[in-house]
Amino acid sequence: GLYAEIAKQAYPQRSRTQHKELELLAWGAATSSSGSGLLATIQDELTTRIQHIGKSRGSSAFVLTLCTIVWACSFAGQLSKEFELAAIELARTAGREIDDSISLCSDRNFADGIVSQ
Repeated sequence: GLYAEIAKQAYPQRSRTQHKELELLAWGAATSSSGSGLLATIQDELTTRIQHIGKSRGSSAFVLTLCTIVWACSFAGQLSKEFELAAIELARTAGREIDDSISLCSDRNFADGIVSQ
C-alpha cells in the first residue's frame, strides 16, 4: 500500500528527516489502517535520536515533536513502550531544567531586591 511505499522511501533518509516532517508522517500513518509499519519506523528513529541526546534535554522544539508523535502513535494504538519511556524521560529532564532555570532567575531577582533595599 501507500504507507508501505512511503516507509520504504523514508527509511534510508530517516536520520535527515526534519521534526515537522516526522510529525506529519506520524499523523498521516496514525489515521491509516496500513500505517503501523511507518509509525514503528518513526518511533525507532526518534528513540535513537533521544539516546544520542543523552542526559541533555534537547531543544524545546524536539520535545514538542516527541509529544506530538507520542499522541499520534497512541491515537493509532501503536505506541511502543520503549519510545514512550524514552520520550517521557526526555520530557521530564526538559521540565526539570526549565524549572531549575526559572527558580534560579527567581532566586536572583529576590536576592537583587533585598540587596537594593
